[in-house]
Amino acid sequence: MYGTTTEGGNGVGTVFKLTLNPSTGTYTESVLHTFGTKGFNDGHFPVAGLLQDARGNLYGTTEHGGNVCNEGTVFKLTFNPSTGTYTESVLYEFGSNGVTDGARPTAGLIQDKSGNLYGTTTEGGNGVGTVFKLTLNALGAYTESVLYRFGAIGFPQAELLQDIQGNLYGTTEHGGQHNHGSVFKLTLNPSSGTYTESVLHAFAGERDGAAPLAGLILDASGHLYGTTYSGGGNASGNADGTVFEITPETNL
Repeated sequence: MYGTTTEGGNGVGTVFKLTLNPSTGTYTESVLHTFGTKGFNDGHFPVAGLLQDARGNLYGTTEHGGNVCNEGTVFKLTFNPSTGTYTESVLYEFGSNGVTDGARPTAGLIQDKSGNLYGTTTEGGNGVGTVFKLTLNALGAYTESVLYRFGAIGFPQAELLQDIQGNLYGTTEHGGQHNHGSVFKLTLNPSSGTYTESVLHAFAGERDGAAPLAGLILDASGHLYGTTYSGGGNASGNADGTVFEITPETNL
């Protein structure tokens, strides 16, 4: 098992591994990377989980750090199969374009079959977050582009979901008609490679739910499922969140 800590190490977080001993069923912990060893350059405070590719490389985000503006990074831990060790490199530092490119990512990443990475930032863009893409070229380098800058809705906290057509889905903590958060879709135009944003549902608060912080899952029929942090309510009057379904026919 692999994960991150927001603190510890040099005080600004680590990437760790728990190695299973199959004969005993126990785990041994080891630190794969300690952030802060390169100053701000390698990122500080990883909040999200990791993404692992078929070669065993690990990818993630840090909320702060990066040599440019301390607005966060996307990092990679490259696995060396002969030694079992990892080498950390920063794929992108946010704030490179005056935070119009996004700032302070707190969600994990997803990867398409071409090796491109997608994620969200909670700030930057128009001030309330972005959806970004890191495009992989033949030399193994990445170029960052902003697929969408939030405005009427904002503050995406969770990682994205991608369907087989390349469309992206996610949630925002705030915004929407009632300012209680939303479920959004970025529809891919395959001829141009651009995306069009639409709000699939704007939460109304109370029984409808509010403030979705987590990501979504998608079933074979195109139905989306997720959770909200607050709203709902029960006979005792508590409003501690909901589990919701959005159908493609009604967006409800």
